[in-house]
Amino acid sequence: MKKLLSTEFLKRIETLLGEEYHAFLESYGNKPNQSLNVNRYKIMPEKFSILSPFALEKISFSDYSFSFNSEKPGRSVYHHAGCFYVQEISAMMPINCLPLVNRKVRILDLCAAPGGKTMQLAQNENAFILANEINPKRAKILVGNIERLGLVNVIVSSLDAKVLAETYPGYFDYIILDAPCSGEGMFRKNPEAIKEWSLNSVLGCAERQKELLDYASIMLADQGHLLYSTCTFAPEENEFVIKTFLEDYPEYSLLEVPDNIKNITKPGVISGLEKTRRAYPHLTGEGQFMALMKKHGYEQKNKLKGAYYRELSRQKKLEIEKFLAGILNFSEDLIIKEYNGKPIIVFDSDFLLPPSQVFLPGVTIFDSEKNLVPHHQFFMTFGHRFKRKLNLKASDIRIKQYLKGLEIEADVACGFGALLVEGAALGGFKAKNNKLKNHYPKGLRENSI
Repeated sequence: MKKLLSTEFLKRIETLLGEEYHAFLESYGNKPNQSLNVNRYKIMPEKFSILSPFALEKISFSDYSFSFNSEKPGRSVYHHAGCFYVQEISAMMPINCLPLVNRKVRILDLCAAPGGKTMQLAQNENAFILANEINPKRAKILVGNIERLGLVNVIVSSLDAKVLAETYPGYFDYIILDAPCSGEGMFRKNPEAIKEWSLNSVLGCAERQKELLDYASIMLADQGHLLYSTCTFAPEENEFVIKTFLEDYPEYSLLEVPDNIKNITKPGVISGLEKTRRAYPHLTGEGQFMALMKKHGYEQKNKLKGAYYRELSRQKKLEIEKFLAGILNFSEDLIIKEYNGKPIIVFDSDFLLPPSQVFLPGVTIFDSEKNLVPHHQFFMTFGHRFKRKLNLKASDIRIKQYLKGLEIEADVACGFGALLVEGAALGGFKAKNNKLKNHYPKGLRENSI
């Protein structure tokens, strides 16, 4: 792989790293690291570390993250059940820098797909996250990951940052901008990206990053935190972008990151920006840059634009509440609202909705409202609450049968229920005469596990 790296790129890296350059270069002969975050909505890390089909090693800076070695982690039944999300170890670092408070907060993940950082944010039960991805195809991938993970506190939109800034001035407590970049830090993991690299692409990315930061600043509340990150080494996209931003916005200050991140990263390469941090493949994981900033004493006076969730008619709400009470052990705490004429379960009923392109407004209750058939997302999110549950071990042959879309047998009372693997919801079924009709979506079914 080292042979694929351009002379221009290598000269720039040598200038950045000096004596560490050769260690950096040697790291490109090593296999990329593998790591994952355990989804505490589905399973606790302590339990997963025992049940995991592959060996895990705790990552020092996180309570729920592990390194591992497996050829196909996505084939694991625990992955299907949303128990974990595979994420590169350096990409985990930025969210672990955030000083999240123990109260309800609103967070914008501005460039969210495929969803690793959103998943990390959602582990805070007080956080409500708007995960935005401008590319519709990538936004759909993001939706799929949110549904698989069973996250109740996330909605997904696909809008330009300019539209969001017009909608949400001074609205969010935290904004995460994992900015589109030249991807230098992913060269070892994705050799194809090497072919697309050029200095022009670096400079082009830097201009877009500055623009995104401008929009992010409009949306951040006073005393809010702005986290900027990239997966590139280029100073033009990292320190120079932050330097320009701090000069243009004196109401921001740069904050220190926690010691457990600082100990495995390098400081920024521009004087005065040492609080920014850099991860390198010869140290830990792949390439990553992060800068944590706080906004002080600036009041955003623009008015909010947008709409809120709608109330259901009294009759419709009573019908849905009766349905939920019939299939769930407890449902009184669920907030039922309406979006585009469809009932959904929401986490924050007072949240201002994006004006359009909302791909996921909450937890979809019905796949077929006409016949009151629960949606797959509903099974995945609230499966642990179902009155009718079949909780199986991962080794049970019926798990494989279910993931293939087959009907399985079990002594379960008639009606809709959830299939769980070691307590984590895998999907839904409808039981009748000890036969469980499969409600696992056809698009997710496996020909072989």
